[in-house]
Amino acid sequence: MERLDLEEVLDLIDSRKYFVLHAPRQTGKTSCLLALVEHLNRAGRYRALYANIEAAQALREDVAAGIGTVVQAIASMAWDASAPTS
Repeated sequence: MERLDLEEVLDLIDSRKYFVLHAPRQTGKTSCLLALVEHLNRAGRYRALYANIEAAQALREDVAAGIGTVVQAIASMAWDASAPTS
């Protein structure tokens, strides 16, 4: 997360603002987001999820199906995150 201005991102999150992480392919965007999710969850103030919604891209001509795919991906990650760990 050294590429990310963590304080700025946390301020945006605390202010309920949106932010975009934009960079070329293979530059660590996903790794950065996963580290941010872990950081937020460890801090305990927020419950963060990472959901890959790339599958919806194939459904761009069918908005209802695309939204369903996005909702399912988020629900699946939320379910996984709520499962007890051993």
